[in-house]
Parts: sequence; C-alpha cells; structure tokens
Amino acid sequence: MRTPIRAALITLLWASFSPLLIAKEQAKDSATKPKSTEAPVFVTEVEGLKEFSLANGLKVILFPDSSKPRVTVNITYLVGSRHEGYGEAGMAHLLEHMLFKGTPDRPDIWRMLQTQGATFNATTWFDRTNYFETLPASPANLDFALGLEADRMVNSTIAPDALAKEFSVVRNEFEKDENDPSGILSEQVFHTAYQWHGYGRTTIGNRSDIEKVPAERLREFYKKFYQPDNAVLVVAGSFDEKQALDLIVKNFAGIARPQRKLMDTYTIEPQQEGEREIVLRRQGENAIVGVAYHGVAGSDPMASAIATAVSALTHKPSGILYKELVLKGWVTEIGGGAYSLAEPGMIYFSAVVAKGKDPREVAKKMTSLIEGLKPEQITEKILRRYKADVSRSFDLAMTDSSGIAVALSTYAAQGDWRLFFVGRDRAEALTLSEAQKGGMFFKPANRTLGLFLPTKNTEMTPLVMKPDVAALVKDYKGRVGLEMGEAFEPSFDNIMARTTYSQFPNGMKVAMMPKKSRGSTVSLTMDMPVGSASALKGKMAALHILPRMMLRGTKKRDYETFRDDLALLKASINGGSSWDIDEFNEVSFSFTTIKAKLPEVITLFGEVLREPRFDPEQFAVAKKEWITSLQESREDPSNVASRAFLRSVTAYPKDDIRYIPTFDEEIKQVESLTLNDVKSVYSQLLGGSAGRAVIVGDFDPDTVKTQLQPLIGDWKAKVAYEPIVFSSKPVSTATQTFDLSDKKGAQVAMGQTFSFKESDPRFAASRIVGLTWGGGAISRLINRLRQKDGLSYGATGSFRADGKSDVGYLSAFAICAPENVTKAIAAIRDEASRFQKEGLTEAELQQAKTVYAEQRRGSLSRDGVIMDLMSRNMELGRTFAFNKELDEKVAGLKLEDVNSLIRDVVSPEKFFAIEALDKKLASRGAKGS
Repeated sequence: MRTPIRAALITLLWASFSPLLIAKEQAKDSATKPKSTEAPVFVTEVEGLKEFSLANGLKVILFPDSSKPRVTVNITYLVGSRHEGYGEAGMAHLLEHMLFKGTPDRPDIWRMLQTQGATFNATTWFDRTNYFETLPASPANLDFALGLEADRMVNSTIAPDALAKEFSVVRNEFEKDENDPSGILSEQVFHTAYQWHGYGRTTIGNRSDIEKVPAERLREFYKKFYQPDNAVLVVAGSFDEKQALDLIVKNFAGIARPQRKLMDTYTIEPQQEGEREIVLRRQGENAIVGVAYHGVAGSDPMASAIATAVSALTHKPSGILYKELVLKGWVTEIGGGAYSLAEPGMIYFSAVVAKGKDPREVAKKMTSLIEGLKPEQITEKILRRYKADVSRSFDLAMTDSSGIAVALSTYAAQGDWRLFFVGRDRAEALTLSEAQKGGMFFKPANRTLGLFLPTKNTEMTPLVMKPDVAALVKDYKGRVGLEMGEAFEPSFDNIMARTTYSQFPNGMKVAMMPKKSRGSTVSLTMDMPVGSASALKGKMAALHILPRMMLRGTKKRDYETFRDDLALLKASINGGSSWDIDEFNEVSFSFTTIKAKLPEVITLFGEVLREPRFDPEQFAVAKKEWITSLQESREDPSNVASRAFLRSVTAYPKDDIRYIPTFDEEIKQVESLTLNDVKSVYSQLLGGSAGRAVIVGDFDPDTVKTQLQPLIGDWKAKVAYEPIVFSSKPVSTATQTFDLSDKKGAQVAMGQTFSFKESDPRFAASRIVGLTWGGGAISRLINRLRQKDGLSYGATGSFRADGKSDVGYLSAFAICAPENVTKAIAAIRDEASRFQKEGLTEAELQQAKTVYAEQRRGSLSRDGVIMDLMSRNMELGRTFAFNKELDEKVAGLKLEDVNSLIRDVVSPEKFFAIEALDKKLASRGAKGS
C-alpha cells in the first residue's frame, strides 16, 4: 500500500511526530546465498537503539525489547515518488506491490508470510518505500524474515505476466482513492504547489504510467534503488543482539555493494511568487477547502515552531480556525499538519464546508485567519500544550517497539533515524520567541488554494489519445506544391544586375529587384524621413504612435475589416518609428504578400498611407498598449540598460530635439498625447518626397510602378524634411546603477564613444574589430564571459559606425546573475584592456575574415537584408558597389590595419558602465559566495 496522503492530514496536529502516527496507522492496514562473514561495524547508540553498518553499505538498527514476545523486521529503501522520472509516475508504489510476487527461491511470498503467522505490510511515500513483518519472537522466525528481505532485495523476478496481473490491483487502489474528494483535492494542490520538485508527484502516480510501464523499465528502477547501500534495516523486539547480528551477516553480508553511485536529487522548488488556485469539480456531498504553504524539511529546526503554529490554529477546541470556523458554523471539520519530508515540504490545512455556506467565502475567511496569525497569538499556554502532546506521543511510542521499527522509516528517509529523538529534543527546548516565528510561511504569495465544489453533472471534455500518425499519412499525396522559385546566387554583382532604380514625381526613390521566389512571395518596404528639428519639437510621441494608428483602419475599412481583409489577401502590413539614431525622424512601413494578391494589397496599402481612419476608440487602445509596454520595459533589466546606453551616447539636454527621454518621461508624453496631435503630424509632416521604396520578389516591375505611382507618386509633406544629425559625445565613466526589485536576472551594458563614420578609410577594419570584440561565437566577449569565466549566458558587443552622424562607439552587453554583475563589469574592462594592448593574432584575423564572408553570404540570402541595404544605399546616395568594395577591402585587410585601429580607438579607461539589477539579490549572492 502507499502512505495515505489524503485523509490523514485532517487529524494531524504535530509535524515532528506525524510520520510516527501515520506509520502506526499503516501497520494496522494491512536470496542470494551469502558467503561473506565480515562482522558489522558499530556506529552509534541512542537511548537503547544501536546502529551498525555492513561493508556493502547496509545500515542496521537494533532495538531490543524483551517485554513483548515478538520481533519486527522493517527494511526501508530510500526511494519514493520524489525519485521518479518522466513516464515513471507511480513506479515506486507499483514496485512495492511487485516485491510480494516472489523470487526464484520464494515464489509466493504472500503465502509464506501468512503461513509463518506474520503480520506484514509495505508502504510507499515521497522519500522512501518500506517492508515490514512482525512475528512471534524466535531465532527461526527472525532468520526467516531476514532471509526473505535479503532475497527480495536483489532477486525479485518482476515478470511481465505478474506485472500484468498486478496492474488491476494497483488500479483498483487508485480508483478507490479517486472516490475520496478530500484526498484528490490534496493531491491536486500538491501538483499545483510544486511545479518542478518531485513532491508534485504523489505516490499513487499517473494512471497511464501505471498501466503502460514495461516490466523491463520497472526492473531497471528496481536494480538501481533496491541495493544494500540504499537501505536501512531495523530489527525491533525480543531477540539476542549477537544472534541477530549473526543472522543479519548470514543473510545480507553476501550481497555485493553495487558499482553504480546514486546521485542525490538536486531540484530545488523556486520560491512561489504569487497565489495559486485549483478547482476540483466532482460528484460529492460537501465542498472542501484545502490551503497549502511551502514549508521546511522535517529535519529543519523550524519544524517545531511551524507545528506549534499549526496547533494554535487547528487544536480542538481552542484553535483559532476551530473557534472561528467550526464553532461558528462555517465548516464541520478543520485540520492541518506539516509534511515532515527529506526536503522542504508543505503545510496543509483542510476544512469541510458546512451545508449552505459559500466555499469561496469560507476560503477567504480561512486564509485570512491563517495569514493573519500574529506572533502574540501563540501563547505560553499553546506552547505548553504542544510540548505536552509531543512528549505524550513520544513516550507512548517508545512503549511499542514494533511501531518504532516502522516509524523509523520516515526519519531515516529524512536523513537519519536519530531525527526521531532530535525532534523530541527540539520540541522540549522550543522557546516562546522561537515558536512565535512559526507562522512566517503563511503568506499570500506562498499560498496554493484548492476548492472541491460538488457538482451533480460535471461536463468534462473527452480523454483524447495520440492519433496513429503512420495510418493517418499513409497514401497521402497532398496538393500541387508551391512554386519552387529560381536558384539565385546571393552576390552583390547579381543583385546589382537585377535591380532597377527610378524616382516618382514627388521625389520618392524606388528600387525594384524582381526574382522568382518560393510561393511567389513579394515584399515592399517604404522608409519616409519626415519633419525637421523645429517641426518635430514636442511631437516625437505623436510621430512614434502615428504608424500604429495608420494600421488601425482606413476611411473605407474599420480596424476589424482591415485585419480580416489582410488575412484574405494573405498579407501582412507593419509600420513603426523609433528613437534609433539612424532612423530618428523616420516612419517606415512594409508588407509581404503573394504575387496573385499584390494588386489588391497595393490598393489597401495606399489606403493606409493616404486615408487613415484615426478612430478615437482605437487611439485610446493604442495609448494604453504603448503605456503598458513602457511600464513593462522600465522594469526589465535589458530594456532599462539599453535605454540608458542610448541616452548615454547621445546625452543632449532636454530642450534639444535629440534628447532621448527616460521611460517615465515617455509615459508622461504618451499620457498627454491627443488624437489631434497625431492628426497634425500626419497632415503636416508625412509624405513621400524624401522616401525610399524597395520591392523584392515575384512581380512585374512595370505593372507595380504603374499602380504605385498614382497612389504615392504625388504625395508631399507640407513641411519639408531636414535631417537631424547626432554628434559624438564623451560619456562619464561613472557607473550608472538601476535598482529593479525582484528581478532574478541582471543586465550589464558598457562602452566608450569616439568620432567615427562609414566614410572613414578604416571602416573595413572596424567590421573585423566589431566582429572579434563582440560578434558571436568567435568574439572576445563571449569567450571571456561565457566560456572562460562562466558569468553570462549571452554577451555581445559591436563597433558602431554611421553614414550620417559621427557617433561611433564600442559596446558590450551581458546578462548575468545579480551577484555576478561586479565580476562581469570587471571582466569586460579587463578584456578591453587586453584587446587594446594585444590586438588580434593572425589566426584570429583569418578566422574573422572567414566568418565575416560567410555571414555576409548568409545574410544576402534573405530578402529583408537586401531590402535594408538597398534603402540605406539610396539614402546615402550610393549603390551596392559600395558594399562590394567594402567586402573586398575586408578580405584584403592586413593584421596591422586592424590592430592599429584597435590601438587608436579602444580606450578601456573611457569605458562607462550601466548595471540594471536587484541590489538586494546581488548583496545576498555576494554574501553567499
């Protein structure tokens, strides 16, 4: 049988001794030929119980008690549901059943035990499985019991036919327990409370795993855990010590210590970060409320204090929950207890709701009382009562050696059988001030609430199974395949040969590169620089929300119709505007569709550009979405550090159009924004005169140009575009710290600024410098912070150069644990210093050239990259000849070309640092290390 998780906790009062009480209830419920004669080694003695060990790792505990003419043998294996893996749910419990099915020498263990006059059983729990039998005291009976346990430790057959028969027995036990709503609720609460730890798998397991586990897999589980080095043997009752030890040696010493080494489980359940709730609806009479809180391990010194707090709440008739809920008619039963397990367990309270009472109201009152428990409510009287209860339980338990023999299983599974005595001592020594801390785990964020709501007719979805995929796809032919497209070699020569350039009457530049693509796809991008420094002053928020509003419906189609039509046209249209230095006063749109739908999509795109709807309701929604996004960003370490980095390298005063706001400042800008502000920016500033349109894919250039020109060829802004150019600025080297509470990860951003443009003769060398500094797997940053120091999962950096402004910088970004931020900053500074002093080696240069060439080749196979380069080149008045020449220069770089640039530009002493982290977590981590 398995240890009952379900009904037991209704009556539990004392965490320290609940395993003993459960074990006593369990007792009511239901070989290798050795050669070694090595004597057991004495280990320790506690109050009449002696521990010995065998060379094969078996622990032996002897508890002589001549007052009763019986002897109990109990063997505990330190394996339970906590140790099960995927597909193994319920395996420990199933194996417990199978060990009664016999060995080659003992084919019918059940009958042998009955014939011998034994009282016997076995139980499985989270941390352990145990087998015990009590017989009339005699050397022969002791030898019989020891021989049986030694034999089934390693020789159980676990035959497939026996397993097939036992399935129905275990399933019957499963189904019996399924009829107990309180038990099912407690299991569901455990599943919800433990998201990662094995305690989320209760002992009975999963029905499909129970029914489908192969015998071979069960045998592997058995051979792994059922070994002497993972077992604790207890002999209690009337026996002679020397004779008992001789019999133990005779039966167990010949079992070899296994070669495998068991690993301790290491999963730690993360701190719960908010209330959880599970609702169970089944047939039943009474609603039930279950409330659980993560607690401590049974061996933790806090266990006694928690038990005192539980007693203060549930004791009959003076407990707080009892008086407020039972006596006032809200519930008919109340109970609670702490699970004493090897690793941090649960504190669980349960209440049966009185007829006519609202279960949710009961849950509200119940949690309020538990979580509202004040230290002063745990009084000297309550503490004395708890100590008296523990003392009584212990003293009575010690009168029953058979019960102790079984109860020690749970304490051994917690780490050591002596915890049985340690728990008593801790309870006796508990002070009032210590006891008053027992409610510290009763917090809403640590709560998992379970509700069983009786339902006459539960509507459940059918249980579905995995389809037979092989049968499903047999003889399937599919439809006519997509057009494969052409084989297009991604080189600048081929791109230039295929691309044509033109200009619309309003000045918009157009680049077209037709090519057959898979599925006949075609894409368009349109970048529109708008306004000027004076025209945009105070209007940047309106500019940034403008493309969002233009994509929320046109004068001919509301938002819903617009979205539906996009789906029917197999198209997507996107738009945006950002704070990026390169695109500061620019609005961009793009769309992708298929050739057959292109004319209709161009028409719809024209409506977006020329006939936006500007719906007030959608404007309110767009504002809320934007504000929500900004609020989330200001709490995200990566976004905070990135915004701070951008603000650092620009560093303009607030009255300058180039000033980059903080997240809070931007939120205020959005909050004060009106729809008229957006309409004004659209009507005054937006137009295509300075724009660039790029089209790539499967289309006819003349047809597309003929359709596009009437839509946007005459579109001009009332206010002419003037570039807003940024200039390089020095940055203070002082570290900026952003304290973000409750963030488990941190972000580091570092860099230095310098004046540098794409027109610099050293631009080709800068591509290799940036790549080797922070560009992927070959970079100094990733190899230092991840591979060497193990500080960061991701570390990147770049060498920035722009075609318009002279804002150049070397950047470094790294994510890490809060406690590693200082180390990461120091590592980046050190790596920058080494980079500046040592430069690259010839091998690094050649590797970087190869990587650069492969990355370029890979990027040119993507239409989006080609389109971005086209637009960029048109903006700067150049063609792909520039890019081709750049690649040729990179290929021809000499080592000194690169290293001289590093020496000239990289200045570690000028590096600034930004850290976005939870300072409390960083402090705790530093102390812990």
